[in-house]
Amino acid sequence: MKISPDLRIEAPSSRLHAVRPPAPAPAFEPSQQADQVRLGAPLAPPLAMEPEPQGPLPSDPGMAPLRPALVASTNPGSGLDVPSSMVLLEPEVETGLPSSPDLAPADAQAIGAVRQGLEQHPILARVVEAFILDKDHPMNLVAYLKDVQSRPVVLEHLDRMASLCPVGPSGLGNLVELTFNPEVPLLTDSGAELGNRDGVPGPQRLRQQLIDRDPELFAMGQPESEEEWGRLKAHASVLRTEVLPGLTGELEALVADLPTSGGFPAVNARAKSAAGMADKIDRMQRGNDGKAPRPDYCLADMPDAVGGRITVRDPRQLQQVMDRLEERFGKENLFEKDNFYANPKKRLRPYRCITYTVVHQGVPCEVQLTTLNASLAADLWHNTGYKPLHPDLTEDEIGYLGDLQCSVSADEHRILGTGAN
Repeated sequence: MKISPDLRIEAPSSRLHAVRPPAPAPAFEPSQQADQVRLGAPLAPPLAMEPEPQGPLPSDPGMAPLRPALVASTNPGSGLDVPSSMVLLEPEVETGLPSSPDLAPADAQAIGAVRQGLEQHPILARVVEAFILDKDHPMNLVAYLKDVQSRPVVLEHLDRMASLCPVGPSGLGNLVELTFNPEVPLLTDSGAELGNRDGVPGPQRLRQQLIDRDPELFAMGQPESEEEWGRLKAHASVLRTEVLPGLTGELEALVADLPTSGGFPAVNARAKSAAGMADKIDRMQRGNDGKAPRPDYCLADMPDAVGGRITVRDPRQLQQVMDRLEERFGKENLFEKDNFYANPKKRLRPYRCITYTVVHQGVPCEVQLTTLNASLAADLWHNTGYKPLHPDLTEDEIGYLGDLQCSVSADEHRILGTGAN
């Protein structure tokens, strides 16, 4: 079935909107209204993909430094239509915030830029400002906003996200079905069979291979003796000094020729410490996040002792990177894939990414592929709706953030399925 690129989404007449409120809790329509969608009007204007000068990207706590792809622009001469004060905020520049010994200059710059850049979206601005001030729960969103290079791009994306027509959970399901295009691999290849051999699932095959190769290390559960701790610490050192740099280089190579803007596509990666690996084994054995206990869980079951992420600006780039990753690592080194855009159950939920379990230098590594919009929406929801880390938010505000994540996912399916911008 050929889908018209003119497919658009129109909000109901009672469109969710936010105005600068006189009271702490802004008023807007209930999130259930967002489930009523129909076709006819654009979600939002397309994003510009302008190049920007390259520079250091923010560091995500616990992750290796974010690194932009080192490429030349394919669109010279264009620029972001962003006020210079959002890009060039320095400690001595007026941020509009009262002086405070507890507010670091980078935080003040980020908050000032958020208030200016998201002036039309006060709910979102208030939430993001709370995230910047929250030092106990670091996230990529905040790191991006505190970096002078990535800040204007992230603010542009946040502004566009907040300008999308609201789409609630059932509206997301409707749009996923309406925009489905069987000719787009990102929407069809769930990866359910990837890694399976002779009826044996990839994770099970990988577990056995690792234990056969080094039973003393990979069959280890919670370390109990000094000898086991020494073995785990030595493994952690190898992950940090050898596997992590190697995986980072492989991921950077996948995006090396893609156009860059504001440091994106970005690659970041991290390796767990010995204590981190032991903690995960303990949590999995006892039962974690409502999941049943796995008393036999061991190091061979852990796919993410080393983890990497590629963040791109556009869902079409995501398709490119997905194809490149599978070609570069080869089927023999890919043991699991979960594509949230195509998984029949998960595509009806708002979270979006593609995860792989790959073997690099003989070690399992988890690789995530995501778009910047999906990453930002996930951060906004994770620390508010998924984990109630900001209890001062109202139920309506949390509902707004949930609808925002649904809207982002619906918009990406629209772009992929129809070929529209």
